Amino acid sequence: MVAMMLLVPVAQRHDPHYRKLLWSEHAGTLRYLKLPIEKLVLPMKEYLYPEEEDTSLIENYITTLVRRIVKQTRCPVPYAIAVHHSAMYLKRSNRLAVQMRAQVEKLWDRDIANTLLHYVPPRLM
Repeated sequence: MVAMMLLVPVAQRHDPHYRKLLWSEHAGTLRYLKLPIEKLVLPMKEYLYPEEEDTSLIENYITTLVRRIVKQTRCPVPYAIAVHHSAMYLKRSNRLAVQMRAQVEKLWDRDIANTLLHYVPPRLM
């Protein structure tokens, strides 16, 4: 129940300040958000679109994935959010995205690297 309420303000339609708080200062709490995707109060597309523009958030998403703070099996909603926004940003052609993609290609964790580099966005209604 707490996870349901905590996730509402981090939807993309809300102020990015709330996403930054959760994904940086309180990133450790992400591992406790074990709510299945089907129990979200808002549809999953609310968390995935529009795509994130804030590069500090993209860095936070990638960091939580690399450090395994969020895992698909343990906390599927934060994991899906982090993978989606990170991967979609890495597909861009701007200088920072290209640099970040080069770093992801060098990751020792090939599972995370492959997940991000070969991501196909879900078809959501």
